[in-house]
Amino acid sequence: MHLLAAMKLHCYVTNVKGPPIRNAVLSAAIERGMSYCRYLIRSRIATARERWGIPCGFTVPQQHVKYLAVHAFVRVLRRKHQRYAAVLTRLEAQLQDFPVRVARALAGVVDGQRSAVLLQEVVF
Repeated sequence: MHLLAAMKLHCYVTNVKGPPIRNAVLSAAIERGMSYCRYLIRSRIATARERWGIPCGFTVPQQHVKYLAVHAFVRVLRRKHQRYAAVLTRLEAQLQDFPVRVARALAGVVDGQRSAVLLQEVVF
């Protein structure tokens, strides 16, 4: 979900007419996008539970979801490094701020060999 959000952000930014979007505005949009994805996950789980009686819950720690979101945006925006240099610096600093145990726990999830299908197939 976060990879797709990052790709959509890039598409929107490249199609905006007029002056380039300021880095502060872009960073705020990324933060809001990550927050919305967290809300959407919880909302979909609640809908599945209430509407269809599916016994599910959201037990993934908030810190893990945030790490995956930041990692996804870094991974997508890094492909267009020149355009997003300042924003990437900020996002990469956020990745470094996560505890090492979080990065280790999610290493298999963000491994490029396992999860690169979307990024290899889509050209942008």
